[in-house]
This record gives sequence, C-alpha cells and structure tokens, in this order.
Amino acid sequence: MHTSPSDHSHDAAPAGTKRQWLWTAMRIAVLVAAAGTAYIARDSPHVLGLSSRQEAAKQPSQNIGFMAQVLQKSRGQNICKPEGFVRDTYSDFDSVEALNHRVSGPLDSLVHTKFFRTLKVDLYKPCRFWRTEGSCFQRDCIVQPLDTSNVPSAWCAQTVDQNSFGPFLGSFPRQRPEYSDKDFSVVNDETYGDGIWIDLVENPERFTGYAGAGANAVWMSIYQDNCFSVAPYLQDTAGGWGSQLVNVDGKTMPFVQPPHKRRELMPFLESLAEEERGVTLPADVPHEYRVFYRIVSGLHASVSTHICAEYFNSTSNMWEPNLGCFISRIGAFPDRLQNMYFNFVLLTRAIQKMAPYIAAYDYTTGVARDDRMVQKLVPRLLKSVKRAGLMFDDSELFLGPSGPALKAEFKDSFRNISQIMDCTGCEKCRLWGKTQTLGIATALKALFSYPERAFRGRFTSLDFKRNEIVALITTYFQFSRSLDAIELFRGMYQDIVIDWRASQALAIQLWDYRMGTLLERFDEHEGPVRGISFHPTQELFVSGGDDYKVKVWNYRTRRCIFTLQGHLDYVRTAYFHPEQPWIITASDDQTIRIWNWQSRQCIAVLTGHNHYVMCAQFHPTEDLVVSACLDQTVRVWDISGLRRKNAAGAPPVDPFSAQRANAQGDFFNVTDVVVKFVLEGHTRGVNWATFHPTMPLILSCGDDRQVKIWRMNDSRAWEVDTCRGHYHNVNSALFHPKREFILSDSEDKTIRIWDTTRRTLLQTFRRDQDRFWCLNAHPELNLFAAGHDNGLIVFKLERERPAAAVYQKSLIYVKGSQVLYDSNPIASIRTAPAGQYLPPPRTLSYNPTEQAVLLTSDNEGGTYELYIGGKTHRGSGKCAIWVGRNRFAVLDNTDVVIKDLANTTTKTIKLPVPVEAIFNAPGSQILLATATSVQLFDVQTRQVVAEINAAPVKYIAWSADMSSVALLCKHTITLATSQLEQMCQIHETIRIKSATWDASGVLLYTTLNHIKFALPNGDSGVIRTIDNPVYLVRVAGGEVHCLDREADVKVIKIDPTEYQFKLALLQHNHDKVVAIIRNSNLVGQSIIAYLQKTGYPEIALHFVRDDTARFELALECGDMDIALETAKAIDKPAYWHKFSQEALSRGYIGMVEQAYQRTKAYDKLSFLYSITGNLEKLGKMHKIATMRNHMGSRLQTSLLLGDVEDRVQALADSGQSALAYLTAKSHGLADKAEAIREAAGMD
Repeated sequence: MHTSPSDHSHDAAPAGTKRQWLWTAMRIAVLVAAAGTAYIARDSPHVLGLSSRQEAAKQPSQNIGFMAQVLQKSRGQNICKPEGFVRDTYSDFDSVEALNHRVSGPLDSLVHTKFFRTLKVDLYKPCRFWRTEGSCFQRDCIVQPLDTSNVPSAWCAQTVDQNSFGPFLGSFPRQRPEYSDKDFSVVNDETYGDGIWIDLVENPERFTGYAGAGANAVWMSIYQDNCFSVAPYLQDTAGGWGSQLVNVDGKTMPFVQPPHKRRELMPFLESLAEEERGVTLPADVPHEYRVFYRIVSGLHASVSTHICAEYFNSTSNMWEPNLGCFISRIGAFPDRLQNMYFNFVLLTRAIQKMAPYIAAYDYTTGVARDDRMVQKLVPRLLKSVKRAGLMFDDSELFLGPSGPALKAEFKDSFRNISQIMDCTGCEKCRLWGKTQTLGIATALKALFSYPERAFRGRFTSLDFKRNEIVALITTYFQFSRSLDAIELFRGMYQDIVIDWRASQALAIQLWDYRMGTLLERFDEHEGPVRGISFHPTQELFVSGGDDYKVKVWNYRTRRCIFTLQGHLDYVRTAYFHPEQPWIITASDDQTIRIWNWQSRQCIAVLTGHNHYVMCAQFHPTEDLVVSACLDQTVRVWDISGLRRKNAAGAPPVDPFSAQRANAQGDFFNVTDVVVKFVLEGHTRGVNWATFHPTMPLILSCGDDRQVKIWRMNDSRAWEVDTCRGHYHNVNSALFHPKREFILSDSEDKTIRIWDTTRRTLLQTFRRDQDRFWCLNAHPELNLFAAGHDNGLIVFKLERERPAAAVYQKSLIYVKGSQVLYDSNPIASIRTAPAGQYLPPPRTLSYNPTEQAVLLTSDNEGGTYELYIGGKTHRGSGKCAIWVGRNRFAVLDNTDVVIKDLANTTTKTIKLPVPVEAIFNAPGSQILLATATSVQLFDVQTRQVVAEINAAPVKYIAWSADMSSVALLCKHTITLATSQLEQMCQIHETIRIKSATWDASGVLLYTTLNHIKFALPNGDSGVIRTIDNPVYLVRVAGGEVHCLDREADVKVIKIDPTEYQFKLALLQHNHDKVVAIIRNSNLVGQSIIAYLQKTGYPEIALHFVRDDTARFELALECGDMDIALETAKAIDKPAYWHKFSQEALSRGYIGMVEQAYQRTKAYDKLSFLYSITGNLEKLGKMHKIATMRNHMGSRLQTSLLLGDVEDRVQALADSGQSALAYLTAKSHGLADKAEAIREAAGMD
C-alpha cells in the first residue's frame, strides 16, 4: 500500500502546492484509495489500499548526491550517504536531526518569551568597506522598532535618547571599545546609546525581495576576502540574498521545477550545478581554515533556507515554502547544506560548555508568566543538549606553535564579517545578519576564549553581555528552523514523487486489516483517489478523486454501481449521511455538494469558501454540516431546509443553475442551505473539521500547526481552546468517541493524544520516516486508523485486557472501580479525579491466605497498589507479584524489592541483567523477562537457576500442577517445563491475546479472531472462531471461561474432541483413541492428514468413507483386506496395478492373483503360477492362450509346462517352420520333424 499526500495546485509548482490527503474512517474494514485514503467498514474486516511501483534511484555523486539524498530520504536510508558523519565533527546527520527534534520545541517557546525576543541592535552604522547604495524601502525590508516603554528599565540604564537615530543621521560616537580581545565580533552593549530595541518575533527572517548587486556584494566580500582563500570565486546565481532568477535551458524564469521521477533528480541537479561551483577544499588547508569556511557557508545556507521557507506567494498573498527556491539557491551548493548541519553541531557544543552559566543566568523581565516559562524551559533545553554527548571537539583547534596566530587571524576575519553585515541595504536582512553573526561569535567566544573550568563556580572571569546570550539562543533556534525546513522541503519533493507514483498505480484496494491480506482492487478512477468512506449500514462505499468524479461501489459484488459528476476540480472528501440517502463531497472548485445517491442527482451546492475546500462532513444527529477550507475559515451550515424540501419530494438540482440560485438565495436568506457560523481563528489554511459525536463541539486543525476546539449553541460559536505542540501542518484530528481525548496527526510524523479537559498533551506516537495524513476512529471498538506515506496503521490507545487472576475455581478480576471475586466486590480501587485520566490496572496478583490483592498499572511510569484488610498501600514499580504468604516482590528499575504486608521493604536484590517484567514461579523462585530471554531466578540464593531464549514476554500461563509454563510473546508462544526446558514453540501471524491450560495438559490460547490449542509437541489447531477478542481464564470440559474487553465474564462452548484425540495419540493412549473414534463424529480431511502425518494411517481408516482415500490409507498402513475391498469397489486398472505391486511385495500371492485376474494380465499370471509351481493353473493359462490364439503366450506356457509337441505345433502354426523343424528334431520327434519339412518344402 502506498499513501499519497499531494500539493496545493494541479501542477507540481512548489509555490502553490496541493496537499494530497489520506482520509481514514473506521468500521471493521479499511479502505485505502489510490492516492492514499483509508477507511474501515463496519461489517467486514476489510481494508482498501493503494499498490505502487518502486523507483530505483541512481547512485549519487559526492556533492550533488548529498542534495539528492536529502530530498529523497526514505525508510531505512541514512541521510548522510555517501558520507556518514558531518565533516570535522563526531556526529552523523541523522543524530543531528534527532537532536533537533528534541530541542526545537523548547527553543520555539523560549524565543517567544520577553527576554529572548527583545534585542538591541545598531541598524544604522555606516558601511566601512564600500559605498552603499542606501537603504531598501520595500515594505518587507523595514524593521518595526519596539517601544522603549516595553523594555525593562534595568536594560536601559545608560541608554541615550533614541529619537535622534535614523537611517540618515548615523550613530553616536562610541564611548567604549567595539570588542574586547576575547570577542569574535563587534558586541553592541545594550546599556549604551547606539542602537534600537527590536522585537525579533515581530520581525521574522523571511523573503523580503531584497536583491541586486548590493545584496550579492555582501556574500562575495565574505567569501573572497575573509575565508583565507579556501573558496573559489562564486557566482551570484544562488546567493543568499541574491537574484531569484536562474537560467534554465537558455531562458530566465523564476526558480526551477523539480522532476517528479526519483531517477531524474540526479541528472537534474547535475545540470543545475556548474562544475566550478562545487567547493572541494584542498587537502593541505589547516583545520581551523576549514572550520571557518564551514561556519560561513553554513550561515549562508541557513539564510537561504529561511528565505525559501518563508517565501511570499504574490498569487495567494500568503507566506509559504517554495521548493523551487530551495533547490535553486541550495541545489547548486550542496556543501552549504552540509555545513548548516556543522553550524548546528558547533552551537550545540557551545551551549553544552556554557550550560552551568546559562542555567544560572538571571532571566528576570518582570513579566511573571514569561519568567516562569524561561525557568522551566532552560533546564529542559540544557538537558536535551547534554544528552547529545560530545559532537564537536573544540580542543583540537589552535594547537601547536602556530595556534595563537591562527586564532588571532580567525578572530579578525570573523570580526570583519560581523562588520560587513552593516553594508546590507535591507534593514531586516541586516538585523538577522548581525544577530546571527553575533550568536555564532558568542559560541566561538565560549569555545575558544575560555577554558572549561571558567564555566564552573562563580563565573567571575566570564564576560558575556545579555545580547550575546539572546543572540546565541536565537541563532541556535534559527538553525533549528533551518533543519526543520530541510524536512519540510524533503516532504514537498516526496509529495511530487508520490503524486506521480500514485497516478501510475490508480487503484483502490480492499484489505482484511486483521489478517493483513489483500482481497480486491477497484481500478475505475482516472487519477489519485483522495476521499473515501463506507456506508454506515449497507455494503457500499463512496470515493472521490482527481478525475472530478464521485463513484459509489458495492464491495460485495466488487463493482462500481454508478458515477456522480458535477465537480470542476479535485474531490477532497466524500461521506454518507448517517440517516438520509445523501452523500456530501468537498472539492478544490471551492464548493461543497450534497447528492442523493438513490436518485443519483445533486440536490445542493454550497458556495461561500474562496479557496480549496479540504473537508466537509455531516453532523451525526443534527441538520448541520461543517467544512474546512484553505481560506483559513471553518464554516457551519444549516441544512434543515434541505431535509424539509427533500422530504416533500424536491426535483434534482442543476449544478450551474444551483450556484446562481444559491448566490441569489443567500442575499434574501431563503436558501435550502445557509451558513450558520463562520469560525475564524486559524492563521493558515484549515485542513480538517469535525463535530463531536454527542456534544456541541467542533474540532479543527490546519497548516498553522494548531488544533482548535470550538463550542456552539443556537446563536453563536466561539473558540474554546487551542492545542499546540505539532511543529508541522496538522492534517486531521478527531474526538475520541468514548473518552475525553483528542487525537491529531501531522506531517511532523507524529500522532498526538490530548486531554480535552485539561488541554494537555498525554502521549506522542512518532514514526521515523513517514508523515501522517489521515486519522479516524472505530465507532464501537477501541481501534483507530492512521494513514501515512507508506501505508496505514490500525492501533488502539489503551490496554483492553482486564486485570485478572485465577485461584482454584474462582476468578478475581477488576471491573470499573471494583475488584470482584466471582462477581462479588472485595475491594474498591482508586479512580481518576474529575477531568483526569488514570490508566486501568495492567496486572492482578491474588493472595488467598491474606485475601490481599496486588494491582499494577502504567500510571506515572509504573505503580502498584496493595489492598489488604480494607487498607491501601501504594508504591512505584513496573511489576508486583506475591512470592510468599506474607511478602511480595516489586520490580523497581534494576532491582527486585521484597516487601511485607505493611509495604515495608525487607530485602533488595540487585538483578544481574536489565529486566522488563517479573512473573511468579514455583517456590521461592520468580521469572525475570529480559529483552531476549526469560530467567528462572531464586530469590533466596539470588542465583539464576535456568534460562530460555524468547522474544519479549508479555504474559505467562502456568499449568495447574506448575509443571509447565507458556511464555506469551506478541506473535509466539514458547512451551517449557518448570525448569525452562523448551518443549516447543508456536508461531502466529496475528497477535496472541491470552492463554490458559486444560486439565489434561493442553494449552488453549486466543488470537484476535480464534480460540486455538497447542500440544506439548508443537502441534496446534483452531477450536473455533470468535467475533471479538476474549481473554481466557479457565477451561472446564467443553466450556471456556473468559473475560471480554468490558470485563464481563463469558462462557463459550467448545468441542475439545480434536485436541483430546491428538493428545491421546501423542501419549499412546490407544484405549482413549478408540473410545473417541466410537463416540464422536471427528471427521474431515485435516484430521486424516494429521493422522497420516503423525504415522497413524490405520486410525485414519476409521474416519474415512471415500473408497479412494480408504484404498490409499489401507496400503499405507498395510491393511490388505481393506485395500482389496476398496480396490474391488473402485475396480479400475490403475488401482489394481498399485494393489498388485503392494500385495506382491508383502507376499499376498492370492491377492496378487486376484489383481492379475481382474486386469487380465495373462503373462503375469503365467509367470506367477510358474514361480509358485502351480502347474494346474499354468495349464489353464496355456488353454486360454490357445483359445486366444496368442502365439507368444502359448509358446511361453508350453515352454514352462515342458510340452514339446505343443511348442513345435505353435511354432509351425505361427509360420516359423524352420524353428519348428529344429525343435522337433532336437527333441527326437523325427516323424514330426519330417512332416514339417515336407509341408514347408524344405530341402
């Protein structure tokens, strides 16, 4: 299966890309459309999915190849091929991206606080290197200064009046040095008068339109005059602030359009890049020079990346990423892209070194909320950076006799670069150029001007200004944004490739998601399919795609019933009404259409949106529709008039006249469908909107990376709250049908679970390579489906297995807030406070002596609760089990803690290996489950008694006499003795849910849809099929006692005959085998095949009624009487021939004779009678041969009988006169010989 996100326009233009969505809806079967839509149907375990062809990419060259692989990174592929590590560092590219994922969140929040968003910068210092052309007065170039009243007074202690500053007045004379000996750049002290205060958040780095010779001169000067001549002359085609035009095929055009085939990307990049642009540093360049060049080049790449990531689209009047810009500016300079990773590593190392100083810094601003946030976020950031380890070793630079001189040269060059930024004509470009050079200079200052010990203790030797700290963190965030943008552009390129691949594999696929098998394909759409859903009650599904068509299918008959046409652009979503015979569709033609699928007519056209309508859905119970659009709005429509009109039998609607009628009807407010609410709050396009199933709530999400909750009543709708945390476009979201949860998925490769009561993030599920596009919930079960770049996943949020234990014939289990003993409450357990969520208990361990219960759950990383005598004790631990009458064991990290009934620790045992879970075992022993094995551990001696290899074990099941144990993994069951000697292993393709032992020693276990058995020798089989998973607790005769997902006790009737029969065979209990044969109706090909396979064909004969099968079994087991009987019944030559061979080999001469007689094998009969000496019957064979006039047989039998005269006569009759004469003559028959001679006329 392959899902296919798309872009925001019909061609592959990066400036206006059209995202291809996967819409997943859940029942019991899943649909996945050609472009990747997924849906699960109610009545059958089916899944529809897309098939696709794989494209093989060519092996890239070193520089251009790196760029190609950044764009083409896929599952299992390392981004850094062909070179595994960032040059001159100890880190690979994937590790850098992983670190960025951890720090991007804290950094994003930090730079939005008052301390880090406020900076004083001297933007009007004259350029000292060349005469500039003046300032850029384009709107986007201008910086908006911050009112000084919003700046804390402590920061402005010596500030001179700023009103005299301006772009034409210059700046005040410096009252102090521009930099100290330790500084790597000009450091503008905020307490002096030169400079203006700026809010960095309100002046983001993005495309401004600044271009021309002045823009290119800045970078040309940096590279040519300040990089120690290690870089060749660079053209201005892809400059960081240079012209946006590139020359392609002799024509000047805005940016480039990347190819849609992966195999064409390499030649495309090679043709884009000119050979002299590739930067290959000479081998003899000093290490320090290489580092300097990588710093400058990485800064250049970061600036270019920000410009392309925040590019103004004049067509849509929106800021959006431009893939063509990225490839044009960076594609020809792949070394810059690699060096951007280097700068991120360098800044990481500086923050690691400065961590104690940064942690102790005073971030007080007077804004209580921001100050608290900084106190929380700074330690979180430093913790993430510390976890990265040593990624760059600054101690390797400036060594040896030439070290001090190299460092001085290094400082001078970087100071020059910080001053060259004053020559930038664009105010905003100058702001971010100066800020980021100061940030990098601060990192260099920390790394090379101070030893490690200076950042410990009281920091008396350190000299860092506030603006240096702000610039350092801001620059770190800017490089983090650049790495995020690389993933964004990689995703945009993959969208183009996937779109094209989806168009080559146009199919809807029907899958059984439980078994993972493809059932059927539906191929009638002409292009990707974007929207799909099942009918709630009938065997239908609807699909809509890029061919502008809406199709209704019957998935039982496997054919399209009819097609609805009317949309003028891509169809995004298609849904059935829960009650009415209606379908609602949303399209890029900016309309929503409602169709009557019974009359096959459009009954309403909803207009009002002014961009692509990404989603439209019916309310589950009310006459409402909600729609989401890229015009940044969510609309709620009232369709009660349409219901009344169609109930009265309205005629169909002409699509074009409907639009005119709606436009006029809206003016007079008399239309069938009217806009009830317009919800505005998203700052970018809205991708999804849906109703709450029971409450008056709406959920929406969009490209602003936010999930918004709206409440509505009859008169108005308003925003309730916003969930923030995604760092890429949020594609879909939904309300949990049964709990107070929200689920959302995003192109940041995550699914996030939110608590709707507290609006907090509960859990994040992440895939390393795949972006998520769609999400939906099963209406009845705890199942969800999410579609991603390479298929879909079906998952659940929480455990559904009730915690339970069995004592003798009693069942102890948890249901709701009670612990029940055979349905009688014995304890009340802790429940979640109002508005909070508490995971249900995971395991239960029962102490019958003290009537005490131990419960464990996953709350807070693992906790246990002890209920005894009306008291409750709690503690932390992953597992807790009883190991004696008055003590229990708790797995706490790497220790097993033994506690008494008062929850007091009596013993602590250090475990020899990391352990994931502990289970009970006979006596004073416990089972330790590791990642690769299970160990039998003696608590008294603290020794490992035995060990068995096994996949991670989730549960165990002991037999009644504790002589055998079943170790249950995800897909395997290992049967072993009490000393962990393996008996067998059973493998399943679907998940194993539970297991229990029969009294006879047979293991019964359940999967998602079967109850099965396993014998000690590894034989297994299906007992019966089940509709929903159950959890076995006990087997009694022909009844299985189990719990369902609601913790209700169920008794399921089973037929144990098959596994009892097989067990009797295994134990050679022939009396029981015979009894089962006589008293049961155990028949079928499977049991026959089993008996044949295990070497019991004689028993299989009792189950077979077919003559052919009985014949084969009789021969196999040597029962020749039955074989003869069935051969007579069949009476075919082939069977008689086979029977004769077997009878002859076994010495059954009489049976062989009968077989030869039946087949009239006279020669064989003659030979048989000859070797057995039966001359009487041989004589009869001679007479038969004579009667048949078969000279050969007659001659043979006469020879065997010794009848010379008849032999002579036979030769004579056959015309062999000479042989007849010789035979008669040689046997003394002279008269006969003479007669033959005369008759033949021989001389």
